[in-house]
Amino acid sequence: MSEYFSVYVDEEGNTDDKLSLTSEGFMKLTTEIENLVDVFFPKDEETLIPTEVLLTDIRTDLQEYLDNRANRGRS
Repeated sequence: MSEYFSVYVDEEGNTDDKLSLTSEGFMKLTTEIENLVDVFFPKDEETLIPTEVLLTDIRTDLQEYLDNRANRGRS
């Protein structure tokens, strides 16, 4: 599996049974979405997801998709 996914373990040691994006994966997803938008608008100001509500929604949808895909075939 990718370096960007792991099983979540909370502060009390409870372990999730599904893979999810790591913090590094979340940052990579954010950066790649911002870079993609900048491809289409290279002369505009820098794209930052926290200031773009629609991009935040897209990131959430992509995160859910990636988490689901990472868990395909897992019991």
